[in-house]
Amino acid sequence: MIAARALPKKEKLTASGVLGKITVMSASGERIGQWGGTECFLSKQTGVGPCLIVRSSRHKSEQGTFFKLTDVISVIATYAHTGKLTVVVKYQLHKCTVLVDANREDIPQLQHMAGLLQNQLRWHEIEIDVAVPKRGRGRGRGANDSEPVNDVRELPQDVEVEVALPPNFLPKGDAAFATQQDDEDDDPNTRIAKLLGMSTEAAAAAPEPSRPSAHKTAAPVPPTRNIRTSTGLTVERDLTAEQRLALQFVRQGHNVFITGSGGTGKSDWLSFMLRSGLHHKGDNVAVTALTGITARNIGGQTVHAFSGIGRGEVSTEAMIQRVQSRPEVVRSWLSCRVLIIDEISMMSPRLFSALDKIARAVTKRPNLAFGGIQLILVGDFLQLPPIDTDEEGTYCFESASWKSAELRSVAFTTDFRHQDDDSFRRICEDLRTGYVSFAAEEMLESCHRRVLSREEERSTTHILPLRKDVDAVNEAQLAALDDPEFFRYQAEDQASIGGIELDNEVALARTITLKHQALVVLVASVPNSRLVNGDMGVVVRFVEQIHGPSLPVIRLFSDGSEHVVPLVRVDIAGRSGVSIASRTQIPLQLPTRE
Repeated sequence: MIAARALPKKEKLTASGVLGKITVMSASGERIGQWGGTECFLSKQTGVGPCLIVRSSRHKSEQGTFFKLTDVISVIATYAHTGKLTVVVKYQLHKCTVLVDANREDIPQLQHMAGLLQNQLRWHEIEIDVAVPKRGRGRGRGANDSEPVNDVRELPQDVEVEVALPPNFLPKGDAAFATQQDDEDDDPNTRIAKLLGMSTEAAAAAPEPSRPSAHKTAAPVPPTRNIRTSTGLTVERDLTAEQRLALQFVRQGHNVFITGSGGTGKSDWLSFMLRSGLHHKGDNVAVTALTGITARNIGGQTVHAFSGIGRGEVSTEAMIQRVQSRPEVVRSWLSCRVLIIDEISMMSPRLFSALDKIARAVTKRPNLAFGGIQLILVGDFLQLPPIDTDEEGTYCFESASWKSAELRSVAFTTDFRHQDDDSFRRICEDLRTGYVSFAAEEMLESCHRRVLSREEERSTTHILPLRKDVDAVNEAQLAALDDPEFFRYQAEDQASIGGIELDNEVALARTITLKHQALVVLVASVPNSRLVNGDMGVVVRFVEQIHGPSLPVIRLFSDGSEHVVPLVRVDIAGRSGVSIASRTQIPLQLPTRE
């Protein structure tokens, strides 16, 4: 059964038009009301060209909001058969999204419109001068004809427009790979789409890299890495065409960027590639990720730990000084032939550029991107962006260092995780690209209406915007536990200079109160331990020490293992890279987060 919006009938200006609800939105969610309407159609307007025209009851026949088809950026027609169409269009220096919710009886017209919008070769089929008085329709406007009214003038100054684009709007070219282009007119989200909207062909077409290798010495066979996989790739024939293409690029020595939605085999490909694609480079492969949990899953370490930059909050020059002052870190950089960074979408442009400059400085190869170290970057930029932004932009692919790396980009599209539930797969992909389908609305609404049991409510992680709300929920959850005994841990702070607000600088809490059966999350990794930032678990007991406070023992939700959580010290580095302040505390937090 097809579900579509049903509105009262009204006379259409053209038989090929679509009646329904047409909304024009900025990406910030603000509706631009004066541009919307109840009818839309395509017309080749004399003096203007092919247009998508939106009209409302307030418009005369020659009036409406005119969007030139030459300015259309993307068309999302996945659910045109249900009456929904999304058009992302550029006007002057702005972008907006036209959302069409068609009446049931106009779904065939909407599908026809979608086909025309997506194929410029068919624009000759579009009617001429639909939005002009009848005496001028089909023959152009004469001297006495009224000019079409274009309501699209300037966006209100307070409307911020950034449109999240899908990965499939770009025309499919003949290139076997796509690299990041230097296009200053593209906004960040358009450039995300360019990274994702790539075609794939035989990898044999890819040229051999001209970039010299940073190191020429052979390396021993690498040790076995503990990498979790879901699809269990064991031989190369198990790879998809896209995965084989990516592997070929790696073997040819190219810098590579691997992307794709969740469940498309990025982690499994990485595991296979480490076993089969880079075996000749051995221990000279640095496997890193942005978070401790992911780093552990891929058998590596955080990029901050590998690079020796600490929290990475000081200037690039200070980071370089810090690295060069630590011989063991310098040795790691000098021995590295391949640097793998998972979760690359979470890295800021500033940090990516800093790592590039550090590598150039340490390897003494200032003219080579990352000092000639081969890069393998893995991540999905349609997930959450980095928290930090800077003058280079929001995403690391906006940095000059990304361009200089000349990455070969490959998008994985085969969904292994949801292959048994195609409906849920389509919902996930729609939400990933910013499109809320009927099916997604129903699924989200069913979750919203669901009443949680007391146990489910207690084990659910709450994310709240204000610290006072967080504290209130945490105190209520802790007080609800039956055990009257509690342990309170007070942080030990040290600082060599005044004016440092450690609460704003480190994740460790100033004070934390724990009980038996309290749910907790790690906020810092524990050195020489499997406990990493982001691990969640439950306090099962406390163990006494000869000196110092009793320590909590937690059972991890991930594998059921139990671990004593010791005190951890987190340092704040000054501009020279030397510690200027520190906090020592149990690295735990109750799961409600700010």
